[in-house]
Amino acid sequence: MKVIVLGSGAREHAIAVALKRSRAVSEVIVAPGNALTALDAKNVACRPADPEAVLQLVLAERADFVVVGPEAPLLAGVVDRLHAYGVPVLGPTQDAALLEGSKAHSKKAMVEAGVLTAGYHTFKDLDACLEHMQIHPAAYVVKADGLMAGKGVIVADDVTQSMAAAKELFAAGQTVVIERRLRGKEASLIALTDGCDYRLFPIARDHKRLMTGDKGKNTGGMGAFCPVALSAAEFEGQPVLTDTALAERAIAPILAWQRRRKQPYRGFLYAGLMFDAGKPHVLEYNARLGDPETQVLLSAMDGDVLPAFYAAAHGDFADSDWPDASGAAVCVVLAAEGYPDAPKSGARIDGIGRAREQPGVLVFGAGVARDGDAFVTSGGRVLSVVGHGATIDVARQRAYAAVECIAFAGMQFRTDIAAPPSVGRGKPQ
Repeated sequence: MKVIVLGSGAREHAIAVALKRSRAVSEVIVAPGNALTALDAKNVACRPADPEAVLQLVLAERADFVVVGPEAPLLAGVVDRLHAYGVPVLGPTQDAALLEGSKAHSKKAMVEAGVLTAGYHTFKDLDACLEHMQIHPAAYVVKADGLMAGKGVIVADDVTQSMAAAKELFAAGQTVVIERRLRGKEASLIALTDGCDYRLFPIARDHKRLMTGDKGKNTGGMGAFCPVALSAAEFEGQPVLTDTALAERAIAPILAWQRRRKQPYRGFLYAGLMFDAGKPHVLEYNARLGDPETQVLLSAMDGDVLPAFYAAAHGDFADSDWPDASGAAVCVVLAAEGYPDAPKSGARIDGIGRAREQPGVLVFGAGVARDGDAFVTSGGRVLSVVGHGATIDVARQRAYAAVECIAFAGMQFRTDIAAPPSVGRGKPQ
């Protein structure tokens, strides 16, 4: 089977590597990919958010299956176009992907489905939004309704910051959603679904802030780890819920809501959870695998993921196997100088080969290009360095040992990914 993975980031690199392990896969193509995906798969130039271009690529390559990585192709209708031509593709339709593509739509869906989430209001007018904030002063989370490349969510500490955030997002011409700010630990609950049934990945946790100690600006994610062992601390006296019980609250209701609308949701569904006052609230839904969560989840899974991926795309899991996860995985993201505001490109990257040779280590590329024989930076999040081992501690040691092999000018990374509080906020000794 020839498989195309749409996208160019570390998430797509991880998906390609996982699919390549399948005996049924003869070739993996990443479209368009990056300089590092070319080490593990075949790169083919393509505009992944152009439905017609993707269909022509599938026909030219005679591909048997397509897996969509990022959200932009989903919201552009790539899945719908391939469905119309009879091409097996894993990902939700354009309508179903609005769970991520529109914050207002997503919040409405949560409320109608009975999913616990923060109280919210939607505004199309800045003055009305500011008036509401003046009457009800608080620290809000302010969200642009549509996609803004990870820059459409501002977490405010007080009403002054809330109002400034609203002005910033309305200046971009956005409908704005404001919601009550929740406080607590976050977790990523991700499922693969055929529209009715679903299979769960291990619970993961990512680190959004740029700098060690959860300081600095929010980013697309500076690292992640799995599995997350939820304890009584998260639930604050409430009953401790298993991942299955969490999915019954966060995944199953929204799938049922989609079916009631006659728009069944097939593909990956990401529920971002926060445990506020001991109760798991859904912060957001993503219509695809998370990044950097994918890098740890697929690295920790044993066996062949292709049968379940293919069965979900066809709307029937039937008896398809779901691989077990073994051990733990920790991902450290290496970001370019100036990220997230103005990342610099063109810095030579040394040590990737040495890092990839370390035991229990995988290195996935995102903002990586070629300059002659050298790798150079070409984006904000440059590399995802993943350590895999029997425990979080072993995985973390391996990830940071591999990070020490890599160097480029202005390289940024956090030193506390998956670090237990008792160990402090530094790299493993």
